[in-house]
Parts: sequence; structure tokens; C-alpha cells
Amino acid sequence: MHPLSSTGSLSREQKWINFAEQQPWIGKPQKTLANARQTVQELVTSDRWAGKFVRHSGVWNAQRARRERSIMDGFRAKRFVDELVGQSVAGWGIQEYINCGKSAIVFKAQNGARAGAIKLFDPEIVEKQGAEIQLQRIERERSLIGKTHPNLVAILDGGHWTGPDLPLGEMYFVVMEYLPWKNLAAALADVPVGSERLIIRQVASAARFLEGLGLCHRDIKPENIAISDDFQTVKLLDFGVIRPHGTKPITDGTHGKIFIGTLKYSPPEFLLRQEQDAPDGWRAITFYQIGAVLHDLIMRRPLFADFENPYARLVNAVQHEKPKIESKSVPPALVELARHCLVKPVATRLQIVSWEHFETEPSSGDPVSDLKSRILRRNLAGSSEPKGAEMTRPDADQRLEQYFRDLQTMCRLECVENRTVFPPVAIHPLPKTANARQFAVQFDPSTSHCLRPHLRIEFTVCWIDAGSDISEVLAAGLVSSKSFDARRAAANTTSSLFKGIYAPDTVRRAVVTALYRALDGAQQTLGEGSETTKSKASGVIHQLNLDGESAKDNPV
Repeated sequence: MHPLSSTGSLSREQKWINFAEQQPWIGKPQKTLANARQTVQELVTSDRWAGKFVRHSGVWNAQRARRERSIMDGFRAKRFVDELVGQSVAGWGIQEYINCGKSAIVFKAQNGARAGAIKLFDPEIVEKQGAEIQLQRIERERSLIGKTHPNLVAILDGGHWTGPDLPLGEMYFVVMEYLPWKNLAAALADVPVGSERLIIRQVASAARFLEGLGLCHRDIKPENIAISDDFQTVKLLDFGVIRPHGTKPITDGTHGKIFIGTLKYSPPEFLLRQEQDAPDGWRAITFYQIGAVLHDLIMRRPLFADFENPYARLVNAVQHEKPKIESKSVPPALVELARHCLVKPVATRLQIVSWEHFETEPSSGDPVSDLKSRILRRNLAGSSEPKGAEMTRPDADQRLEQYFRDLQTMCRLECVENRTVFPPVAIHPLPKTANARQFAVQFDPSTSHCLRPHLRIEFTVCWIDAGSDISEVLAAGLVSSKSFDARRAAANTTSSLFKGIYAPDTVRRAVVTALYRALDGAQQTLGEGSETTKSKASGVIHQLNLDGESAKDNPV
């Protein structure tokens, strides 16, 4: 007997609950569930109170419920296909099914000569969330009509259709350009190696375009990126949770505290709804989500794939787990960029990532130097492979000491291997602090190397965020007619050479560049008989230009 056929003045919800309590399979083992599934599906599609019935029955735990909901989504999608193909919504003729999500189904549609993809929202979901909220979301998507970008799907139409002869009644819809492409998640295994930079550059370009319009996508993930069959073009899709900067969170539930988007591709501050409603705050979320897509491209598997079940593990992983990202086939700069984007602290993420980092592969402009760097990167990648379970992660102080030794070795090797360029080198450690290590690279005057003054380059490596493994390398170049005190630092200002998760090849390139730049500057300073030379006799140290800023004279 159908539960709603019972008599009396009971509410529809209570009738479902009474029906559930009478079922012999309630609370039985999993194998009994298979026998009841068809009945449940039929009941669910017949009345909206069926959800109360399913929850009250206790048949599924949270994990099973998520799985069954996806089955019921498919069941409802079939009903939509059967009843809507051949119908018309706002002049768009519905032709064929494309796919469906948690709250909507997408069809190929035609309006005169224009082809489109029409997204029709599930009326039950709209009723649950509120028609006004759904209309506001659609209006936000409609605001993109006429605003085009080569890597952003074009919005063509949208609204609330109450026209006649629709089997499911009134419909809320959005129409976008039709793309006969797979999404990146479905195509991930087939993406050619070497395409990672091209793809992520286009995704970032689309997200930056939205930011320029004062909008944040908030749900960038592989499923929301369409990719062409030749893997040369991608387009960012699905603006269902797009948010204008500085607006009230009217579409995010009560007080804007309900999580929306996709958990495993969202940063901790968005999961906890502690994001800053300002351009920088939304940009930090965008950088994280683009980095998550880049992770999938590099690793060829979804982010946090090992933490999806139970759900609490995924929540914990988003907040605390550091993803493992490594590859011998992807340029180290891209691996480094993905790691930086996925840093948990918001301020640190914004400090070490910028839009420009997604644009091009760094190059020194010197083919020989680039080849040398590429060979070194391969060697470093091979030597940094995990050696087994006995290897443990050193604490912050040990890691800082290791970076300190690495920098000294880089300087010593570069100077010794290039004796025709550099005079004999001496390296002296300087006083250290809890979060910083310093040393000085010194050269005495050498006529054969065209170096008349004493030259010193002071290097510092320090923590920005030890917990996230974010460090900074700084340098200062100094020249003087007198020898330097080997026991203390002399620089008042420094230039930042590197900032981020320590990457030996990138750090080495920056350190070596600083050495050559300092020597080049020193050779042009303190010429014999010049006024500068005379000033050095009074104990003035000249600070060299290592980062494009003007040099300064500092009293000793």
C-alpha cells in the first residue's frame, strides 16, 4: 500500500514515517538494501516527502546515503530526459541529453540558428533552496551575457520560464554556448605530457578576467573545465556559485555560512567560510583552486583521492594535509607553482603566488644556462626521490640548517668552477637567529679579475612559515676599499631572491644570478682616482644594485 493512501489527518511527512516504521527491511544488513532499492526509488520520485522517509528509516549511513543520492540523481535525470526532450523552454528547443549534476540537468538545445547547452534546474531543489535565491544566482550568470573571453564559456540566456505544456511545470534555466568537448576530469588520462602550462595558463586567464569584472568563480575544478579534442583550448564552465566582490551573501544560505562549491578543491578558509570578502581574499581562493587543477594535471589523479572516505577524513585533509606533488616529466617551475598555490595560510599563499606565475616558463634568456639548469633539475629530481620508510621529515631548525649549507655549497661550486670569472673566494658564517641563517661570500681585490675593491655578498635564508615549509632567500652586495669584518653583517637592506617552498634548482638560479650581478656591479665601482674611491677611505660601504633599485652608500 502506498503510504499516502492511508486515511486520517496525519501530515504527509508523518505518513511517510509511519510507512517506514512498518517495513521489515528497515535496519537490516546491507544485502537487504538491494531488495528495497527499487521500491525506494519509485517512492522517492512520487513525492517530495520521500527524503524524510529515507532519512528516518536509518537504512543508510552517511557514506551510503551519498552514494544512493547519486543513483537517485540518475533516476531523476532519466525522467527529465523522457519528459523534456522535444519540448521548448523560452524558445530553446530541447534536443538531447548531455549530463547532469546534483541540482540540474543539461541538454543540447537550439534556438533558430543558434546552438546552445541549456541547464534546467531540478524544481525540487529550487523549492528547497528558495526560488528567489535561484533567480539571483541566474541573474549573476546573466550578467556575463556579452562579456566574452576565449577561455570562458559564453552565457546566452537564462531566467524563469512559465510557458505552457511543460510536463514538469515552470522551469529555471541558464543557456550557454554548446561545446562538444569532454571536461578535464574525464580527459585527464589522455592529456599529452607537456600541455600542463598551456592548460593552466588558459584557466588562470579566464579566472583573472572574472576578477577584473569583480567576480569570483568559487568552484574551479576539472569537472568545470571543458577541453577541446586536440587539447589546445580550455574553457571555464559553470557559474552557479559565482560571487561578486563585496556583496551580501544572499545565495550562500543563512548569513553566508553554508559551504558551497567542491570540498576537495577548496582551501581551508573557504571550507570554514572564513574567507575575506575582498579582492585579495577571493583571489587567494582562486589561486588555491587553480593550483588544485594543476595538481591533477601533474599527478594525473584527483587531489586528496586517498582521503575521500569517510567524509571526515576529507575535511581534515583539506585543513591539514600537505599534498604530495612531484614529477620528472613536468617542469619544476610548474611543480613548485602547484605547491605554492596549495599552501594553507592565506597570507602566505598571496605572498608567493601572483597571476604572472601562470603565464610562462621562467627562462634566463641564455640557452646554455637553461640547458644546464634543465640537466641539474633532472639530477636533483633523481636525488630527491624518497629512499624508504626510514627517512623522516627533519624539524624546522634542521631544514633551515640544510638550506644554509646548500646555499654555501652553491656559491662555492659556482666560484671554484669559474675561476676565470671569480677571484679566490672565502665564505664566512654570520651570527644566526632562531628563524634565519646568514653567511658572507667575500672576494679580495684582484687585478686579473678587474676587481679593485673588496667585494662581499651576504646571503640570508629565513622562514616565512615553517609549518608550510615556506622560506625566503635574500642577498645584499657590498663593496669597500677596506676589508670587511668577517664576524658581522654589514648590509642594511637586502634583495629578495626567492620566496616559497624551497626548490633547489630555482634557488640556485637566483643565487648564481646574484653572484654574477654583484661582481659585474663591483667591477664598475671604485675606479682608481675617482671620487668614490676617495670616499671609501673614510669608511663608507657601497651597496650594489641586485634587484634594479638604486644603490646606496651606508656608513660602516
